[in-house]
Amino acid sequence: MFRNYFYLARDVFELNPILKGSQILECFTQEKEKLILSLRLKDDTSSFLIFSTHPQNQFVQIRQNYSRARKNTFSFFEKYLPANLDDISIAFGDRIIKLRTNGFTFYFTVQGNKSNCLIIDNSDEFISFKKTDEAAKVKFIEDLDKLQFLNNIDDLNSTLTNFSVTNSLAKASFISKELKLIGSVNSDIIKSIEQILQSPIHVYYDETAGKARMSPSLFKTPIDITGSKYFSNYNDAVTYFQSINYQRQSRALVKENIEKYIDSELSKLSTKNNNLMARINNGSKDLTYKLYAELLLNNLSVTKKGMKEITLTNYNGEDIKIILDHKIAPSQNIERYYEKSRDEKINFQKSKELLQTTQQKYEELAAVSKKLQSIETLEQLNEIRKELKMENRQSEADPQKEKFNFRHFIIDDKYHLYVGKDGKNNDQLTTRFAKQNDYWFHARSVSGSHAVLRVENTKEIIPKKVLENAASVAAFYSKSKTSKIAPVAYTLKKYVVKNKNLAPGQVILTKEKVLLVKPEIPSNVQQVED
Repeated sequence: MFRNYFYLARDVFELNPILKGSQILECFTQEKEKLILSLRLKDDTSSFLIFSTHPQNQFVQIRQNYSRARKNTFSFFEKYLPANLDDISIAFGDRIIKLRTNGFTFYFTVQGNKSNCLIIDNSDEFISFKKTDEAAKVKFIEDLDKLQFLNNIDDLNSTLTNFSVTNSLAKASFISKELKLIGSVNSDIIKSIEQILQSPIHVYYDETAGKARMSPSLFKTPIDITGSKYFSNYNDAVTYFQSINYQRQSRALVKENIEKYIDSELSKLSTKNNNLMARINNGSKDLTYKLYAELLLNNLSVTKKGMKEITLTNYNGEDIKIILDHKIAPSQNIERYYEKSRDEKINFQKSKELLQTTQQKYEELAAVSKKLQSIETLEQLNEIRKELKMENRQSEADPQKEKFNFRHFIIDDKYHLYVGKDGKNNDQLTTRFAKQNDYWFHARSVSGSHAVLRVENTKEIIPKKVLENAASVAAFYSKSKTSKIAPVAYTLKKYVVKNKNLAPGQVILTKEKVLLVKPEIPSNVQQVED
């Protein structure tokens, strides 16, 4: 119920006296789907208001401390800040939170995958955190006139009572499923709403459902729960809610990764054991190779260079065919078989020793797999990761964990563009960083930087204007920088080929298109300071 309308209303009512009269200093993002407001409160202390627009995890949270990263952080609404925060309120019956300032109004809308943060300034200019089409903007502004915003619990109770006189609360869209299950009688639902707004908040992890839950302390809870705690305010409750959810999700993910790793290693060890067993069961050929060498030595006079094989009679009268290397002298073939005999004897002994080692590793790993089933905490799982040395092995195998240093731009506050700095950096960008369905750009017929437009959603059609913006940046970082118009080749990364015979920065395109653009950094393209 943490996104329940009445819990969001409770959050607003509890935050209003704290935030009213404060100053908004900055607005920035450094995590996907999260927008942060940096505040100076009335008592001159600092706080941060966090808005999560994630489709399955929308919330508002105030924190005293929040560390802004030096890299990969991007500012929003800069021309309106600083601003004085006059009031925070919520629409009656709709999950829209409003922050009113002296220069603009900030809205946080909780609407599934359309959740967003946006501002409308005093001249009715509309600016959003996440991209919004014009039709949606017009509809939102039209709907605002129909909404009544409330900033305290008394106004909500009064409005709710008036609403219930002529309407069935059980049929109202803003009444959650949990409340509708209570019954169709308005008085029963209102009593439950009062519990949400005023009673202690119970937060726990539902082991059966596999998720964190939040509910009034008087509501019934499932039998199998862990991490149970009670809170007097929504902000502390949602902070704990997010914490246990993250911990459990992290624990599940870490455990799954360990299980996959162990299964993979056990499979490799099993294959290795089987191969070694077969090798040992077949026996050593050191005596056979020694016999070949002795027969060749005793028949040196009949063995000639250029012969590919020879048949000689063994000491017991058996004919034996011996394969020869026709490119070398008979004496060298003799030495070759003596050497093979020595190597075979050594390798056979090593195979037996290696079999013991791999069998021991298999048993140890199987024991860890069994132990894993009873582990409950993330700390214990991380200890197993260390024991298995998974961090070192995975970082070696994961090229995405390499530290790259590209120029980084954001187009239309959404699309990430990366630009190489030199030949070696271009190769890193194209061959190690870019994904198969990313767009790749390079100015035609001149030297210049590779540019890669990251495609997060392969089902999304990238607007042509965005492609043109990316091409302009690619042309800007090339020898065509001073041209009025420059041709830029672009294609998907999967059509870009690099082989070892090509110089640093050089590639081959198996398919390409061309855009004619002005070499520049367009106004809607912002560079991220790294």
